[in-house]
Amino acid sequence: MPESRSSNPAEASDRLATLTAAAAGVAAMIYLANVAELFASGLLADLVGYGQIGLGLIVLVVYLPALLLFKSRGGHAEGIRSAGGFMNAIMRKAASTAFNLTIGFVVALSILDRTVLSHFTAKSAIDLVIAFALAAFSVSFFILNQFTVGLGDEG
Repeated sequence: MPESRSSNPAEASDRLATLTAAAAGVAAMIYLANVAELFASGLLADLVGYGQIGLGLIVLVVYLPALLLFKSRGGHAEGIRSAGGFMNAIMRKAASTAFNLTIGFVVALSILDRTVLSHFTAKSAIDLVIAFALAAFSVSFFILNQFTVGLGDEG
């Protein structure tokens, strides 16, 4: 069917936004695996390392070619050529939500300094915050997308 492979710039932009949120979720898992390696030892640490490599390959093999494909079909980030469509609004809301949640997470970590952060190296603490930020963005995007699509169907 030609309609399923439409070169409509709006559809390509929507698919690119969804793919970007999914890639952010995978990247969050990679950073979380960095933190998990701190607490793992031996064979488990090796498995976590291989998991990171596998997730990284998924991003490289799936996301980058799809990014190029969607860009060639007219999907683009918001800017001069974009009118700021539906998915761009969801991306902005998800980014704002993730930023606010991340600030709250960092404040909570600073309050729990002696009980939580004392078990982490500086690199692991940064990886934990990055993992949280990426996961918050990804989850927020998909929740907002489902919530707004659900509202559109009922109204």
